[in-house]
Amino acid sequence: MVLEDKELWQYFLNQDLYIPQEFGIGVIGIGALLIGYAQTSSPNIKLLIALIGMSASFILWMHMFGARKEREQVQKVLEKTNIDFFKKFNDARSWRHKGIYRFIYYPVTLLMIFFMGLVTIVWFTIILRLMGLSFGNWVAISAIVTSSAYAIYVRIREIRSYKKSERTC
Repeated sequence: MVLEDKELWQYFLNQDLYIPQEFGIGVIGIGALLIGYAQTSSPNIKLLIALIGMSASFILWMHMFGARKEREQVQKVLEKTNIDFFKKFNDARSWRHKGIYRFIYYPVTLLMIFFMGLVTIVWFTIILRLMGLSFGNWVAISAIVTSSAYAIYVRIREIRSYKKSERTC
């Protein structure tokens, strides 16, 4: 089997490695910020660290999401010119969509993206707490933000599913 588009393949493989590398760097940075947050007693410095943490987490979250989307698009292009390879590739990975595995298996890059979203929300709740919101308000706002983010995610999945079914009709 000869694979076509050598440079595109290299880009595809690099995108697959890129997300875990960025995640590792991000986790170390977030850990350092949390240590700094815990060590300082100044409320203004704590707020500054929390704002930096939230911003960095959000940027990394969006960056990892974009890298995953880009990888998916490159895969679609490669599938057009490497049909035999992707037939075997998809057959080998078909276990992910069968039985209980379709509910309990998530690609690690997707889990990393979800984790960064969660970290962003955690920094946001820390900021709300630093601004003097009571615990009840803090929990309510956090629940609203989390529920809204989940609702948007579910809606996006529904739209994508509809578009896919529309193309196959």
